Amino acid sequence: MMTRISLLALFRSATMLVIQAVAGRMNLKHFIEAYDNFYYFNALDGHEDSDDERAVMREFEKLIRFHEAVQAIVDTIYWGPEEQREAYLAAGRMLPEDGEKRLRECVAEHAPMEEIERLANKLQDVPNGWQNTHR
Repeated sequence: MMTRISLLALFRSATMLVIQAVAGRMNLKHFIEAYDNFYYFNALDGHEDSDDERAVMREFEKLIRFHEAVQAIVDTIYWGPEEQREAYLAAGRMLPEDGEKRLRECVAEHAPMEEIERLANKLQDVPNGWQNTHR
């Protein structure tokens, strides 16, 4: 179980990876390696959560939706051989440069850093109880 502060730090770290990739400070392949299927690895769909954990995760709903969208983009980027490229593109995969563009659009649409800031301020404003509840 994680505290809300730990969850916020986890989301901040993963979100900063996305921001670095979008800003061109990290190439896409390195980003995908570092991102490490964040949405799936942390079971952000809630399938492993208890009722209490789901209640805590609802507070992070906007960030969860952002990382769900990022994961969907990552999942569809095609890195395979040139000779199979057209078949994969026809099946809905995208080229890395299109993935980068979609990531930029995703960041612009979801404004994840603003949400992290809002949650961080909420953590500071509520003494004890909020940050001590465990996931």
